[in-house]
Order: sequence, then structure tokens, then C-alpha cells
Amino acid sequence: MVQIISQFGGLPNDDPNEHIISFLEICDTQKHNDPMEMVRLILFSFSLKDKAKMLFNSLPKDSIATWEKMAYEFLTKYFPPSKAAKLRGDITNFYQFSNENIYEAWERYKGMLMNVPHLGFLLGWRSNFLQWPIT
Repeated sequence: MVQIISQFGGLPNDDPNEHIISFLEICDTQKHNDPMEMVRLILFSFSLKDKAKMLFNSLPKDSIATWEKMAYEFLTKYFPPSKAAKLRGDITNFYQFSNENIYEAWERYKGMLMNVPHLGFLLGWRSNFLQWPIT
């Protein structure tokens, strides 16, 4: 199911945040006797393809022991601090455009927040999977 629905290749237009959100949604639909963290660590490699898969396979065996570490390493690689800093600045300095109504501005703002859940901005359930600041 992970391979069919949600694969990340590491291309510039691939969204690492959306990939993790989709991956977690898929994992949460399954019930296992094993701890969910172990299931996520095992399944994550199947959610990758192309360059992202090669990078994952180049990691030393057993170098990542927790899901939080895996997600942190993944986002650090595919959502670099420079991009995070720019988006954080865009959110912090958000303003309504002169040609948009308040609803449109609010929807655009929510969209910005949902694109960077790991920066610590909270917006519902989507931002609950990782809550550390990447500096």
C-alpha cells in the first residue's frame, strides 16, 4: 500500500512534508502487534524511490533507531534550513494582498502553515507529527 499510494523520489517538485503526512496516514490505517515506531521504520524505505531510495540505502545499517530521527533526517535533507527559514519568514511577515478578500488571505495563510508543519507552527492534526524547530 505504501509503495502504490505514496512514494517520494527526491525531485525538486516532491513535497517532503506531504510525503510524511501521507505515509503516516497509511501507517495509521493498519493495526499491528509490533510497536508503531518499528512499523514506521520498516515501512519507510518502501515509500521511497529513485534518488531518495539510493540515499536511504547509503545510510549505515541501524544508524537510525527512532521514527523521530528518521523524519528529522528526511526533512533535513529534503527541506533544507534555507527553505525553512524563507517559509518561516513568509509566515511571520504574512499580509493580505490588496486584491484578495479576507477568506482568500486566510486560506492562503493556512496553506502556508500546512506546508511547513515541522517548523512548530500549529494548525490542527497535520502539524502534530513533528514539532521541533529546524534552525
